[in-house]
Amino acid sequence: MGLKKYPQSVLDGAVAHYQANKDSMHDVARIYGISASTLYRELANKGLRVSKYHKTKNEEAMLKYLEQKGITDLSQLRTKV
Repeated sequence: MGLKKYPQSVLDGAVAHYQANKDSMHDVARIYGISASTLYRELANKGLRVSKYHKTKNEEAMLKYLEQKGITDLSQLRTKV
C-alpha cells in the first residue's frame, strides 16, 4: 500500500499550525486529518525537522547524483573530496 496523497494546502496548513502553536504534532495531525508521520515527513521535507529515518527529496537527489558518479559509500566520497 502506498502513501496517501494529501492536498498540499492541507500539509502547508498543518505545518503553519504546528509552527505557530504549542500543539503537539499528534494534535495538529488529528486536527488536519493526517497522520503524525505525514506531518513529521512534511516538516523534514521543509527543513524544519531532522529525521534520521526519512530522507528529504533533496537528500534523495544528492544520493542519486553521487551514485551516478560511481560513489556508493562514504569511503569513496572521502577520497574524492
